[in-house]
Order: sequence, then structure tokens, then C-alpha cells
Amino acid sequence: MIPKSFDREGKFSLISRLNHGKDKMNENECKPEIIYPCRWVYKVIGRDLSLLHSAVAEVLSGENYAVTPSRSSKGGAYHCLSVELTVESESVRVGFYEKLRRHPAAIMVL
Repeated sequence: MIPKSFDREGKFSLISRLNHGKDKMNENECKPEIIYPCRWVYKVIGRDLSLLHSAVAEVLSGENYAVTPSRSSKGGAYHCLSVELTVESESVRVGFYEKLRRHPAAIMVL
């Protein structure tokens, strides 16, 4: 069931909650409130699978993480890795994202 509510301007809207209502929304109701520490998954996309593995190892050196191959494009031109680890804070989570995103082996990080 999706609860109904009115937004700040009095307009009718539908609100859906993730994980059966367990995630809380921040004061803007723009994004879920993340409670740290928590498990986080990055999707790292690039052209060379071995270089992607090296990039993850370089950026997350000293961290306890798990890497699993996610998908590859039909022709094998692009590859994706799922990288899962526990992040201690928003600054750590965003920091890892930025380091992975700036690495030359990564085309995109989600």
C-alpha cells in the first residue's frame, strides 16, 4: 500500500517507502536518510576488466570489500563490477565514489 499525503505546497502526492517503510526520508523528502555504518554497493563500469579490478584494489586498499562481476556488453566492449563494502559515513561513501569515478580505468560509477 502506498500512503497518500500532501506536499509542502498543499498539492496531493503519493509517497512510497523502501524496505517496507524502514527508510526514513530527510527533511526535504528528496532522498532516503542513510544510517551509518551501512553496506554499500558501487557499480564500476569500464572497458578493461583487469584494469577495473586493479582500480578497485588501488582505491580501496586496506578496506574489506567484495568484488563480483556484474555484466558485460554483448560485444565485450564494456564490463561492470559490483563492489560491496561497509562505509562508516557519508563523507567516506562519497570519497570512495569520487576516487573510483576519477580513476582512468572507470568510465562510470553508480
